[in-house]
Amino acid sequence: MKSSVIKYLLVLSSLCHMSASAANWGCALEFDGNDDYAVIPVFAAAPSGNAPYTMEVWINILEWRNYFNGVDWYNGFIISRGSEGPLIGNHLCLVSKHIGLTHWGRDTDTQYPVELDRWYHVSATWDGANESLYINGDKVWTKSFSPLSVGGGTLTFGKHNNIAGYWFCGQLDEVRIWNYARTREQIKNTCLSTVDPNTPGLAGYWNFDEPDDQTIRDSSPNGNHGTLGPTNNPEQNDPKRVCSTLPLTGDFIPDLTVNCDDLAAFCTLWLTQAGMCPNHCTGMDLNHDGFINLPDFARFARHWMSSFLLPE
Repeated sequence: MKSSVIKYLLVLSSLCHMSASAANWGCALEFDGNDDYAVIPVFAAAPSGNAPYTMEVWINILEWRNYFNGVDWYNGFIISRGSEGPLIGNHLCLVSKHIGLTHWGRDTDTQYPVELDRWYHVSATWDGANESLYINGDKVWTKSFSPLSVGGGTLTFGKHNNIAGYWFCGQLDEVRIWNYARTREQIKNTCLSTVDPNTPGLAGYWNFDEPDDQTIRDSSPNGNHGTLGPTNNPEQNDPKRVCSTLPLTGDFIPDLTVNCDDLAAFCTLWLTQAGMCPNHCTGMDLNHDGFINLPDFARFARHWMSSFLLPE
């Protein structure tokens, strides 16, 4: 059986005329949806008041969580900062299985649907008068409303900053907060790559690639470091570090498209590492079981065969 699969993959690989290694995105944080969260206790560089900002993150939702606030069903808070009061909070969340943006008094279900077990690059911008949502670098929603008065203080990943619960179940990677409203071109040009930590306007940058300890480091010069869970000690409510798949599952040659080049790259590495337990993070271990094997190929094939493309 396996010999037949290998022959088939060799044919596909030769047809694609491509041999390349996968990009390595290091680690992501995985939240269990029960009590896991990470916190930046002092985010001194955070844009506050009505100042413009951009909030970017890669998300992969693993399970839905359901919390009813009397009006809406929330499925978890992803990034949460600011104080608790009208227009002084700033939260990226899930509402009715859509992306939500809330500020208390301006709680919005953007109506953009998201699916389980799929990476999305999510970016929210505020220019002082208009809030916009970008998915995978493309604007999908915008709205104008009265000025914000966002407070500074704590930044939380995986739950609401000020209210108990609202847990997120999934993975986060490459969190970036900027002190200006980025354009579509700026977002799209960098969503599939890391950025220089010294880039002007970068208020905070967390890629979760630290060694396996309690610290999550802000890669920007502002040094807004934090912890897994509430303290420097390992606890049950710490999210865990996992090998990060490429933000586009299957886009091993990062060009915003899952295509024949990606298939060739996957075949090349799968044929040489199948059945092995790699001693480093690799984007080919798509189901995070520590092996590169047929289940990984099946997961890749599901995306490749459906010609998964990002919108233009």
